[in-house]
Amino acid sequence: MRIATFNVYWFGTTRPIVEREPEDDQLVAQVLARLDADVVALQEICDLPRLERVLRAAAALSGRDLRVRVGEAFVTSGRPHELADTALQKVVYAWDPATVEPIVWGPLGGGPALRPPLLATFRDRADGAALSLAAVHLKSGLMGAPLADASAALRLREAAHLSRWLDGAALGPVGALQAGAGPRVVLGDFNAREDDPSIAPLRSLPGWAWPKAVLPAGDPWTTWLDREVIDHVAASSEARFVGSPRVFAFDRDPALGDAAFFHRVDGFVAQRARGFPRAPVENLYRVSDHRPVVAEIVPA
Repeated sequence: MRIATFNVYWFGTTRPIVEREPEDDQLVAQVLARLDADVVALQEICDLPRLERVLRAAAALSGRDLRVRVGEAFVTSGRPHELADTALQKVVYAWDPATVEPIVWGPLGGGPALRPPLLATFRDRADGAALSLAAVHLKSGLMGAPLADASAALRLREAAHLSRWLDGAALGPVGALQAGAGPRVVLGDFNAREDDPSIAPLRSLPGWAWPKAVLPAGDPWTTWLDREVIDHVAASSEARFVGSPRVFAFDRDPALGDAAFFHRVDGFVAQRARGFPRAPVENLYRVSDHRPVVAEIVPA
């Protein structure tokens, strides 16, 4: 199963942070099409219908008609009252119904997360194998902050709660989701480097593989804002990575054009110098400040 994680930076928000123009949505669609994934874990999705429109545009480019609903219900960790609120970030799965089938899904309850992990079990239509995914968007904060920092402490609690589910504890919403069916995978925006102590409960899961994603030479980052690798994919011992996960540096992709990342780099530099104040800003991110990570996983 080919999976990916992609934080699309406040996609569709009504907050005065970023406003994408129609041509920018088309760039996001091009990136999603080039991922060519069976399942994509998406973070910072604010406008779900707008995401569906982008996925339809991506389907016209790739042939993969990615879905985000089972019936009328979005596959998201957003609660019902949050679904129409475009000021709130949501974790969402998009999947290709021609290749995989969602069996059960729901947010991980009972924990401290402001953005609960989105759990789901998908079945591969080719061989019937199941894969249970936990898509995360852990608490953000100052990169490398000590655990005494409030944001780092919350991220540690989030990681500890999720690690119990990944280790087989019955913490999920219902049925098969409680302990996960088949190999388990955690992927997403961890808001932490691999060596950060706040995600130690996840990194210490017995038998889990945490392969380093292949990055462009001399350019080791998955998020531009922090210039760090904070987007990860890991799998339990029942799974095997086919090759190494890779980072799709769309900002270096000639097919997307030179302006695929920012509208104006000098505008970005000016914003960074001012510490990114929460005020109306130029439309800096045409696609995102995160690069997607793609991995192929099969049963061990």
